[in-house]
Parts: sequence; structure tokens; C-alpha cells
Amino acid sequence: MKKLVFLLIAALCLGLFAACGEAPQSSSPVSPSAPDAVSQTPQSGEEERLSIMYVVPSVAHPTFLTAKEAFERAAQDFNFDPIWAGSSSFDANEMVKQIELGIAEKVDGMIVMAAAPDALRPALQKAADAGIPVVTVIADCKDVDKLAYLGLNNQNYGVQAAAEAIKALNGKKPVIACMVPTYENTSGIEINESLKAEFEKNGEYEWVTTVESKSDMVTAVSLWEDVFTTYPEVNVVFSIGSEGGPAAATVMKEKGLTSDDIVVVGISDLEESLDAIRDGYIHATMSENIPRIGYQPAEWICNYIRTGEKPAEINDTGTFPITKENVDSYRDIEKDSSNWK
Repeated sequence: MKKLVFLLIAALCLGLFAACGEAPQSSSPVSPSAPDAVSQTPQSGEEERLSIMYVVPSVAHPTFLTAKEAFERAAQDFNFDPIWAGSSSFDANEMVKQIELGIAEKVDGMIVMAAAPDALRPALQKAADAGIPVVTVIADCKDVDKLAYLGLNNQNYGVQAAAEAIKALNGKKPVIACMVPTYENTSGIEINESLKAEFEKNGEYEWVTTVESKSDMVTAVSLWEDVFTTYPEVNVVFSIGSEGGPAAATVMKEKGLTSDDIVVVGISDLEESLDAIRDGYIHATMSENIPRIGYQPAEWICNYIRTGEKPAEINDTGTFPITKENVDSYRDIEKDSSNWK
């Protein structure tokens, strides 16, 4: 089978992600807290301890490690063994292998970031056919008998991101460049359609180029260098992958530009993005609520197995802009489960 190298965006996202400089981690579906990776038989009167696998495109990516922390917190709250698995290099074939191993180990539930839905669909359906409740996150996989999906509403994301940029421009004509993980990325396509619709409502604008980063930070920096040189009139940048915002900030800093010159709206809350917001290079980055993505699907699986309670089939994580005004407090909003509707 042809090896697929791909992203994930947030994307919100991610988009949307840059794994440069990460140390490789084992993608074997074995958690330090769950050495046997199978459900344990409860003693009389005890609640059955479950095993739930979480499969991601990059086990060491900073965004996913935030989800892992929330996933492990859910394991303590809902009495299950957390199994963190996936690829170390955005390899869909490796993700399929981990899903197959989870099926063989008879895990009780599975959460999957379906960044390559066509490649993952047969394995996910096989899991569902084996009676394993499946929840997809961030990127959905349609035509699979899953329990639920949790991710961004791409249209709503585009509406909010466009509004944030228009407000920051303060009446200037938008001249826009956009970066997506790949041109085929469904979330990127849908978000860009929503962005363009909002700018058309607002009045005159120019969309000069869309480039693809392949979810690589070095590539993203090089692309922004070319874009800012070729199109010096650009005053708005959107990134549908998490690496795009920090990469734009790096180039802007080298060129002596700030968010007063170019309004950068990124996605996800990498520390590099947050620092660039504080330093005045990124105007905003859109929240994907990664803590919710790590925690809530596990809660749904446990409730479904133990009580039969089902969540809604499609669930929006909600998004909002992270700016200088809330950069040090936005996590309180994300972690407030009363907002998880």
C-alpha cells in the first residue's frame, strides 16, 4: 500500500500541525498505565475498568500532547486504561496498523483523529463491526458507523476568523494570503470557502495566493518568505495549520514587520503562537479546544458502554480568537465543561 504522509487542522485544524524538531516516540499501543491494554474483569461490586485507545497522526506533536494530558485526566475520572497510539511521522498506514492492533487487543473504545479518512475508513468500520464504539475528532471519517464526531464547525470558524481580521484592518482593503496543510485538506477547503464568503459580504478584497505547507515548519517559513517578497501588498494572513502562524511571525520579525503591518490569524495554541501574540507578531490564533477533544470523547465512550447513553452524532468544539486580551486566560474558557455543548 502506498505510504501516505499527511496532516492533521486544525484546524480547528489543524490543520494543521508542525512536527519539526520532535523526538520520535514509540507508536506501539501500550500505555505506561495500561501494560496489558485490555479490559480487566471487575471484582464483585466494582465498576468494570475499561481500555480506550486514542489514535493520532503524530504521537509527539505538541497539540496532540495537550489532548493526551486531558485524555489521561479522563482516565482517572472514568476508570479506564488510556492507550496513546498512532504514527510518529504522519503516516496513515501506521495509524491503520495501530487501529488493527487495538481491534485485536479488544479495546473497549477508540478515539481517532481521521486525518486521512479514505485510508482509515476500512479499519474504522472494522472496529465498529467488532462492537468497539468509535469517536472521530478534529477530522471526521464519513460513512463509518461511529458513535460520534467532535471537531470544529468550519463555517463558523471562517465567520469568526474573517470578522477578527476585518476588525483589525480598521477599514483597509484586505489583501489576503492563506496557508493550508495540503490543497486536498477538506477542512482547509471548507474554511477558505467560508472566509471568502465573509469577505465578499464585507466589500472589496483581494485573495492573492493559497500555499500548502505539508505541515512542515521549515517549508512554511520558506513559503512565507516567498509570499511576502512576491506580494508585498499582503496585509492579511490566514493559516489553517498550526505551523503557519509561528512561521509567518518568524519571517515578519526578520523583515521588521508586526501585526500592525500584517494581520496574522492562525489556528491552535502552540506556545510559539502564544508568544508571537504577546510579542505583537500574530494578531490572533483560533482556539480548537484541544483539552475538550482529549477528554470528552472518552467520557462519551464510558457512558455509552456503562449506561447506553449516546452523545449527538456531530458535535462542535466551538472556537474563539485567542488575542492579547485573553492569551493568559483562554484556557479557563476551554476547560470550563459548562461550555461543552
